[in-house]
Amino acid sequence: MDTETILLIAGFAFAFIIIICSYYFSKRNVVLRQLTKVKSTSLVSVRHNQKVKVFGKVKAGTDVLTAPLSKRKCVYYYVEVKEKNGNNGSRTIFKEERVKNFMIEANGAFAVIKPQTNLKTVTSYVVQDISHSTGFLNDASPRLRHFIRTRNIGATTLFGFNKNLEYKESSIEIGERIAVLATAKWKKLNTPIEGYNYSSILELEGTQDDKLIITDDPEAFKDKL
Repeated sequence: MDTETILLIAGFAFAFIIIICSYYFSKRNVVLRQLTKVKSTSLVSVRHNQKVKVFGKVKAGTDVLTAPLSKRKCVYYYVEVKEKNGNNGSRTIFKEERVKNFMIEANGAFAVIKPQTNLKTVTSYVVQDISHSTGFLNDASPRLRHFIRTRNIGATTLFGFNKNLEYKESSIEIGERIAVLATAKWKKLNTPIEGYNYSSILELEGTQDDKLIITDDPEAFKDKL
């Protein structure tokens, strides 16, 4: 086998390994693998300090977010803007991530989740909900123009032409069902919560070494244990 053939085979093998590693270690697959290690449990049967996987619908108080592209009420959103550079791929020119503390509810039971307190203890994968693009002869909508203006995004060239931009948004909406993997902590309730009549409440927590995992991916709701 000549040197050129060996190099060609080695190149294909290297590319294949890169693709496999990118897939295996993608944020989505890392989150889903962690979730498959624990069988889901109901909120009412959770014990203190137990590692739990629970499913529930997002509840929020008066302090909620509005996702900038969709204008949906949510407790978390992530927006990213990428500039396409022809055959050279794309580069991220803007990103924004915001989160609020919230509750989840399942069968009348509640749990508090506080990702806002320390984002370093949280790993999340949120399915992309919204995608827009602008470019030559493809103008931004009024809502998108407002977003571009308020975030001071350079969306046009020196000659006034639209840049080739992609706008993507992911969010966790009020009422959306999510999966959570966390350590359960029962805590005394110092401030009353409307509609909740108990003296202690369940908090779902994570640490930097044992992350709180949150996702709305449909695959997360399939128990495999």
